Amino acid sequence: MSESAVNVPVTAEAGADPAVAALAKRYTDAVAPVANRIVGHLDAPAPSSNTNDESAAADLIADATLAATSSAENGSAQLALVNASGVRVGLPAGDITYGLAFKMMPFGNNLLVMTLTGAQLKAVIEQQFSSAAAKRAVLAPSATFTYAVDLSKPEGQRVSDMRLNGAPIDPAKDYRVAVNNYLASGGDNLTAFTAGTNI
Repeated sequence: MSESAVNVPVTAEAGADPAVAALAKRYTDAVAPVANRIVGHLDAPAPSSNTNDESAAADLIADATLAATSSAENGSAQLALVNASGVRVGLPAGDITYGLAFKMMPFGNNLLVMTLTGAQLKAVIEQQFSSAAAKRAVLAPSATFTYAVDLSKPEGQRVSDMRLNGAPIDPAKDYRVAVNNYLASGGDNLTAFTAGTNI
């Protein structure tokens, strides 16, 4: 038994398939009323990062995640963390349509809130800077959460001065953390999220 393969380069010069183009236009036209609906306004642009680092766009999503989950009926989140690698494009200044917002993060993720102790939260933040990760997994935090990083220190000891609304994080205290279901399941090799409880 033998197998063979032939690579056939396909370029834009090959032309469009009229049936595929018609189908794509049908759905583009169908969603236009939703895609063109204005859902917000930005006074300044929120650019994304070309290297999947923290950015204004990622921070905006983290703050929006916290706003959506901070009420008691939606989980009582105190901080939110967003995987910067999931931010596909930034947003321009001006009116923001649903279509633009969807392009920014075009996934079917659900938001959830979990309880992490301060020690577990530190473990998650430390994992961003672990050489064991298949790729660097940057988490963008909501404005309520800050910390310092020193990459010259050994793994597991690089994060310090973690604060929630300016107050130091207590390793033994519980905190309500909002994330998407991708992160909650250990996505981007951030497996410390799987220790979360009371989801």
